[in-house]
Amino acid sequence: MAGINGKRVLIGGVAAGIVMVALDMLITGTLLADRWNAAMDRLGLPPFTEGGMGGLAVFVGSYVLMGIALAFAYAAMRPRFGAGMRTALFAGALLWVAGVPIMAGMASMGVFEWSLIGVSMVPSVIVTLVGAYVAGSNPLVDRAVQRKDIMDAFLQQSMEERADPGASWHALGQIATPAADVVGGAPR
Repeated sequence: MAGINGKRVLIGGVAAGIVMVALDMLITGTLLADRWNAAMDRLGLPPFTEGGMGGLAVFVGSYVLMGIALAFAYAAMRPRFGAGMRTALFAGALLWVAGVPIMAGMASMGVFEWSLIGVSMVPSVIVTLVGAYVAGSNPLVDRAVQRKDIMDAFLQQSMEERADPGASWHALGQIATPAADVVGGAPR
């Protein structure tokens, strides 16, 4: 892999795979659970949420491999298209298009619905976009990244601590305001 940092591709790919697992579990396991379970029922299989450890290992492993493929595609495209969101969209779309023939075959045989197949590829595009962020490419994202520590401090409280909703909304507004005067990691 001349010119491509293999270690970074591997680390970034594994991280992307783990995030894709979480996104897919959110999308598939909660938002679309009824539709996926109906599809599994049509196949005479148990609901996908009842799979054993072997199924989970294949699920996670396949997403980690997909994450590595995404990271590699982005790294390979970056010299030609430049760093940033456009290249990330190309890499995410490339991976999505590569999976379409397999998914289309399953949909044409009635194994899964077309809409479920399209939605299932969303995590790869989201993860690639997030992973491709380059400082200076988006002022709004730059500001959010700069305020991460402030947001983390705002979001943390002990189990016993009570927060006044009005004061919380005000503090959040101070964090989000471009001219917010921030001192010592907390909004004033």
